Amino acid sequence: MEKKNIYQKLMEVRTEFHKLELKKSGHNKFANFKYFELGDFLVPATKLLNEIGLCPIVTFDNEIAKMTVINTDNPNEVITFTSPMRDLELKGANSMQSLGGVETYQTRYLYIQLLNIVESDSFDAVSGTDANKEVITESQKKRLFMISKGKDTDSIMKILNKYGFKKSDDISKNKYNAICEEIEKL
Repeated sequence: MEKKNIYQKLMEVRTEFHKLELKKSGHNKFANFKYFELGDFLVPATKLLNEIGLCPIVTFDNEIAKMTVINTDNPNEVITFTSPMRDLELKGANSMQSLGGVETYQTRYLYIQLLNIVESDSFDAVSGTDANKEVITESQKKRLFMISKGKDTDSIMKILNKYGFKKSDDISKNKYNAICEEIEKL
C-alpha cells in the first residue's frame, strides 16, 4: 500500500469528517444562533485523525495559538495552523479560569481550521434595500457574543437600546462597530 503524504491525509480527514452527522450543542441566546462547541466534534475528529495517521499538537504563547499537525508515518511532514491570541475576561472568574477559557476557544478555532468546519455566515436583511437596514452577519453576531461574554447583560441591553435595537438579530451593519466598541469598554 502506498503511503499518503500529509496533504492527502488532511483531505481524507476533512472528507470523512464532513460525512459525520454532528449536532451543534452551543446556543447563543443573545445573538440567537447555534454553534459547534469543542466537545461536539473533538472525539470523532481525534478518532479520524488517529485512524488516518495525523497527530495534532496545540500550543500557546502570548501572541499565537498554534496547531502543528504531524504525519505519523513521516514525522518530518507537518502543517501548521495559527490564530492570534486575545484576552478574555470572564465575569466572576480568576485569571487561570480566564486563561483556560481562552485556550479552549483557541483550540476550537484551530480545529475549525484543521477540519474546514463551516458555520453559517449568511445574514437576513430587514425590509428595504437601504444599507442602513442590512443586519449583521452570523460571523458578526459570533464576534459580538465573544466580546459580550462575561459582561453585564443589562449594560449590553442598554447599549443596544441606545442605538435603537432590542436584540442582536436587529443590529444594522452601520451601527455594529460602534456597538462593539462600547461593549468592549464595559
